[in-house]
Amino acid sequence: NERLAELGFGGRVLLITACGRLTTPEAARNMPAQLLEAATAGGAMAGVFMSKLTGHRDLLTFDMGGSMTSVSSIMNHRPAITYTHVAAESGPARIPVIDGVTILLGG
Repeated sequence: NERLAELGFGGRVLLITACGRLTTPEAARNMPAQLLEAATAGGAMAGVFMSKLTGHRDLLTFDMGGSMTSVSSIMNHRPAITYTHVAAESGPARIPVIDGVTILLGG
């Protein structure tokens, strides 16, 4: 944040978590596991936005980038959530993630 301020950036830095919520860099430092599998969350949450904008309650998202492609379902304007287990510094952790399919090297 300090470096960005030096460059003239006056906004807030927010990161997307694996379940599609926004968090601050400080909060992410305290629970970095919530950022695992967050790459698929951006496309899914864009799908939530589009479902509300268009009035379509249910839809499939297709997010193709340079290194992966993700597909998620939106039901009733919400992404499907599941849980994954990760090894954290304090021991095993169960974190919510947006359910979907990711194909690496798909872009």
